[in-house]
Amino acid sequence: MTHSDIRKIRDDVSGVCAALTTPDPGEIAAQMVGLDAAVRQLSEWERSGVQDGEEERGLLRAELEALQSELRRTEHLIRNGDEFWRGWARLLGMDTGYTPSGLPGVIQATSRSRVKVEG
Repeated sequence: MTHSDIRKIRDDVSGVCAALTTPDPGEIAAQMVGLDAAVRQLSEWERSGVQDGEEERGLLRAELEALQSELRRTEHLIRNGDEFWRGWARLLGMDTGYTPSGLPGVIQATSRSRVKVEG
C-alpha cells in the first residue's frame, strides 16, 4: 500500500465526515460504501505488513497520522450525533433505541391511563 492509497482512504473517511454534517441520510448511506472499502483495504494491508523503504515509511506514517485524525473526527461526529438524537427522543418520549439489526426498538408501556371525554 502506498501513501496515495492511504490518502484515498482518508478522503473516503473525510467524505463520511462531510456527510455526517448534512441533514440527508442518503448522503451518509452513499459514503458508507467508500468507508466499507477503506476498512477492508486497511485490514488487508495490516495483514500483509509494511515492506517499503525508509522514505516511503515516512510518507506512510504521515498519511496514517492524518487518517487517524480523520477517524477520530468521524467517531466524534457519530457519537455526538447519536447523543443529539437520543436526547430528542427522550424529550419526545420516544426513547426506543434500535435493535442490533438496526430496526427501531419496540415501545414498552410502563403504565396504562384512560382519558374519558364527556361532553
